Amino acid sequence: MRSSVSAWLWLMGALIGPDVTWSGEGAPAMRERLTVSAAVETMRFMVDEAEISPLNPQGAVSISPDGKRWVARLVRGDVLGNAVTMELVAGSLATLSEAAKPRTVARLSSSGLGAGEGRAGANQDTSAYASPLRWVDREHVAFAWSDAAGHRQVTRIDVSSGQTEVLTAQARGVLNFDVTVDGTVVYSSPAPDRPRDLVQQLRSGLVIEPETDAGSIIRGRVNEGSVIDRLWRTQWFVQRPGEAPVHVAVAGRDESPNPMETVWLSRRGRWALIHAIAPAVPLEWDRYEAWGMVQRVRYARTNPHSMLGRLVYQLWVLDTASGESHALWSAPSDPEAVRCAWSADERAVLIAPAFLPAEAADVVGLHGAAAVIVERDTGRYHRLPLDLRDREVTSVQWIDPARVVVASKLNGAVKRDGFERIADEWRRVDQASPAATGVRLELRQDLDTPPVLMAVESATQRTVRVIDPNPSLLRRYDIGRTRIVEGPLGAEARWQGLLFYPPDFDPRRRYPLVIQSVYGGAIRPEFTLYGNLHGYGLGPPVVPPYPGRMLAQYGVLVLQLNILGEDGSSTPREGGLRVQAFERAAQQLIDEGVVDGTRVGLIGFSRNGFFVEYVLTHSDFPYAAAIAVDHWQPDYVAQTLLGYDAGGKDVNGGLPFGAGLQRWFEATPGFNAQRVRTPLLEVEQSHGLMGVLLHWELFSRLRYLQKPVELWMIPNAQFAVHNTQNPEQIVAMQTRVIDWFRFWLKREEDADPAKDEQYVRWRALRVLQDAQAHSQ
Repeated sequence: MRSSVSAWLWLMGALIGPDVTWSGEGAPAMRERLTVSAAVETMRFMVDEAEISPLNPQGAVSISPDGKRWVARLVRGDVLGNAVTMELVAGSLATLSEAAKPRTVARLSSSGLGAGEGRAGANQDTSAYASPLRWVDREHVAFAWSDAAGHRQVTRIDVSSGQTEVLTAQARGVLNFDVTVDGTVVYSSPAPDRPRDLVQQLRSGLVIEPETDAGSIIRGRVNEGSVIDRLWRTQWFVQRPGEAPVHVAVAGRDESPNPMETVWLSRRGRWALIHAIAPAVPLEWDRYEAWGMVQRVRYARTNPHSMLGRLVYQLWVLDTASGESHALWSAPSDPEAVRCAWSADERAVLIAPAFLPAEAADVVGLHGAAAVIVERDTGRYHRLPLDLRDREVTSVQWIDPARVVVASKLNGAVKRDGFERIADEWRRVDQASPAATGVRLELRQDLDTPPVLMAVESATQRTVRVIDPNPSLLRRYDIGRTRIVEGPLGAEARWQGLLFYPPDFDPRRRYPLVIQSVYGGAIRPEFTLYGNLHGYGLGPPVVPPYPGRMLAQYGVLVLQLNILGEDGSSTPREGGLRVQAFERAAQQLIDEGVVDGTRVGLIGFSRNGFFVEYVLTHSDFPYAAAIAVDHWQPDYVAQTLLGYDAGGKDVNGGLPFGAGLQRWFEATPGFNAQRVRTPLLEVEQSHGLMGVLLHWELFSRLRYLQKPVELWMIPNAQFAVHNTQNPEQIVAMQTRVIDWFRFWLKREEDADPAKDEQYVRWRALRVLQDAQAHSQ
């Protein structure tokens, strides 16, 4: 459903105003229902937790290296234009009043689509994790943004003048990069395909090579490697100003098997530190004790060509002048957690958190929770007296050659640990917080109040409003309220949920309930329209199908639910814990008298889609409707097509051979289709026809058994990705989700004539559901 032109113009004018001070006067007398389109067109900050500091406690902005300037990136969807836009806003930290005078220095637009065949593309433009902002100097910032063809390029912007320069012209786009003051760029890019003449191959006869998988065959790409090869193969380049990019080998490879490798350039650009895939996995790496590393090492050793087998990283040093590279030291690394910083003389790097070389590591080093300074050429390291096992590192910094700071979050607060070199030993020293005398920028919000950026004068605690990106949201729309609910799951875990209430909630009524399954950390006191992941509570959501408050607008309670503590991840206990969590959460709300136990639905995205299908085949609770979107499936057919190394053996208790096959008979949703009593909508979002085939086992069995099931592909599936930011795809997805739950939980149909065909199919499915109910 799209909003009218007049409504869209009203919303845009109210939200933006003439500049980024965003003030809105007046409001409609009657608040409206918040539509999916209106939600996508709200604005969010690109929050980057790597930017967290005492002056920037939530990472809502990025502060210049000299501490005098700040910039923020704000994102909104444009439904009528089918685009996502980003505004780069800049300000000063000189005084409280100066901080409250932001200016929009640039506006950029992107399709938010993938690059085709499941490849990430413009959808990453609006992700602070995938597109981190780099300060080139105190006047310029750089980040990756898509060009007109949808290829992401390194873009540099003058934060004073707004002058925008595109530094690269990579035909296949830029994945990860760093840039120096003079414009030298080191970046990675998708490797070119190596197509073969299939007609000639078939004419001559051919042997299917070991790397060819089912996905390649479906696409007619025989003996060109696996689907993962084509999606993940990348190359590294060094590009100097005015010169063509030069392809360089890293870790002994002309091509990397993983697109998530990251890079840090030294100050003058001579050296680059790259998180590369380890070319070998030494036996001593079996000693590491962090569960994620244990799992990665195991897969890398048994099948290095599998998806999970390509996730063991090691830090490598690239000489950008010669193109030669060497391993920094003999330890693995985790690029999702690690922060690195070069010393001013470019001879050493500060790293935290870090795994230590296994032969010398204690429990902290074996868990990847140490902090070290490593010499560039020798790999000799100096350990800092710091245990990071219970912390999340936000930044590392060299103050001078003999002083460093490691900043980390401890119990939700940022802690700065300082260290000083005395002789050949690094010792802890008191580290004064810059927040004691500066102006900090806080993102203030709560569960029901949208975020506003405030400037706080640390010495006096005086505050001023800097940016309110959605000033009319609560005045124009009645979005309801939320509360946190939770309950026990045995001795080592509990379930926790964020419950969205309908705006006109009446405690004397019983409502339908939809559970949105998620995984991750505990609920933060942050505002969200959708109920999905941190930082994406407004604008285009990162989890497209979760409607949160938009579904609650139709008289449905919506519960975002997660398991905290021991969740059984990647073990045979994983699905069973979700069975318990969903049932206990639903029953608790039924017992409170607010939920109708005959009208409970489930929705899961990605791995959560597996949870939904597992619950439908392993629970006796009478769920009334379910949706599984773009989900991982440990079923027999899917895992066979993917080569048995896509995680199925972990949750199913072994491989599907011999005695192990019996465990698959008992565990997988596909082998237990006969137990499904719930109408199921399966959605393929990111892998086209290959994705349809991966969902085929359960879908085809349910269809054969005359059970109500539908398999739907989103619009423009040829450019779809797992976390699309494209407004058309998001609106289509959420609209269908809302329609499905209204149909099955409330027997309601949208009056839009364009949906007539949809309801003809669903009414036929209802006939099947009624027949099934009568036969039981």
